[in-house]
Amino acid sequence: MHREKVSILSEKMGTVDSSDVRKRLLKGNRILFTRDSPCLKELLCMLRGQTRRAVVLWALACAEETVLWLSKRLLDDTRPQTALRSYGNMG
Repeated sequence: MHREKVSILSEKMGTVDSSDVRKRLLKGNRILFTRDSPCLKELLCMLRGQTRRAVVLWALACAEETVLWLSKRLLDDTRPQTALRSYGNMG
């Protein structure tokens, strides 16, 4: 059941309006979001209807991609993988 909710959240995130973020990236801005960013407002609405467990599982699923990216660039640093494994075992 929670896996289904994580999947649904991930699918919905693919449809979030991130045009303001893209514009800021193209301008070279370091801060990509504001309180009024459409993508954050949409994300907040989606998250409000979910259980805490579903949100944590979704966040862990998102973190897996980041940890993979980091592990390819920071070969000697295993802290991201260790942290992800630690939190992943809680589910």
